[in-house]
Amino acid sequence: MIPFQKSYGLEKALPLLEQVLLSGHTGGDGPMAAQCREWLLERLPCADIRMTSSGTSALEAAFRMMDLVPGDEVILPAFAYPADANAVLLAGATPVFAPVDPVRLMLDPAGLPALHTDRTRAILVIHYGGQCCDMDAILAFARERGLWVVEDAAHAFLARYKGRYAGTMGDFGCLSFHGTKDVVAGEGGALLVNRESFIERVGSWQCGGTNREAFLAGRTDRYEWVSLGTSLAPSELSMALLVSQLAKADTIVGGRRRLFRIYRQHLTEVLVRMPEDGPILSCSPSLEDVEENGHLFWLLFREGAAASDLLRYLSRSGIDARTHFVPLQESLFGQQFIRPGQRFETEHDIGRRLVRLPLFHGMTDMEQATVLTAVEQWLQGYPGRTGDERAP
Repeated sequence: MIPFQKSYGLEKALPLLEQVLLSGHTGGDGPMAAQCREWLLERLPCADIRMTSSGTSALEAAFRMMDLVPGDEVILPAFAYPADANAVLLAGATPVFAPVDPVRLMLDPAGLPALHTDRTRAILVIHYGGQCCDMDAILAFARERGLWVVEDAAHAFLARYKGRYAGTMGDFGCLSFHGTKDVVAGEGGALLVNRESFIERVGSWQCGGTNREAFLAGRTDRYEWVSLGTSLAPSELSMALLVSQLAKADTIVGGRRRLFRIYRQHLTEVLVRMPEDGPILSCSPSLEDVEENGHLFWLLFREGAAASDLLRYLSRSGIDARTHFVPLQESLFGQQFIRPGQRFETEHDIGRRLVRLPLFHGMTDMEQATVLTAVEQWLQGYPGRTGDERAP
């Protein structure tokens, strides 16, 4: 079976994991976390970076910094993961679903004016699939109206928009090093702070609402509770894994990017030869303003039935491909936030209409060729026969 995703070089963390265990310091804020933070600060231009226990906790911390109150609104794309909307709700605000660009499958700046009200406080963008949103247009809209901008860059570690790294352009950026991502910590994330005025406040929030950092630095003689806060610090064991992964980050991203571009070039040519009413609408695009990181490659279908048919065909061919999450406005909990008159044409049933192909550093050229051949064979036989009738 060709797997959908496989982390690279996990065994290289073994000496570092042993080092942590022998040290006896397995909790947070240790030397492994410090190494990860230093690596990220050297690469990503921002005011400060805080290692977190997950990408989700980084999102939640970002919204806590805004002092949102009931009635405040945050605009975010309808095609997003529930953690994004949950972070808004947990901070006390209301999520407002925005349409996505049919090419990028990310927040469409053209839809922002119709959603902006005097209660809007922030815009949350999600850099989907290892590419980036149209950040110039989004930032211009936000700055003119005094809105916060938070970047969910969980898919986009080391991806760049016009030379700027994902996560470094808004007020806050959120990274994920979950085991399903490209560079992994098992569980872990990072909060990128792009406003210097928030460095101390974020530090206090991360340390349970205490002045611990000021106390350790000798700036105060008392260690006490000074504000609301929580514990965000990741375990040294997860940070040891991340140290080993960051050492190979450029290799991992470079390998995935190469495979992504092969997929894109080959399948774009295949789709051009297909009839206009063929089953596949589009695939991951080539964006002039983006250097993607190769996180995933998608095919978007007209109908969910065709996508399911391809998935069955690929499975019988020994290939593990996947759909993706249900858009927020179609989810059971998310339907309550739809505004009257809103229509979500691009997002409709997108969770079932997307097929993500296997992509991981270490995938061989032969494995990728097998996937491409299987997709072409399926296209040649569709429509007219069901997936159950068509054996690979």
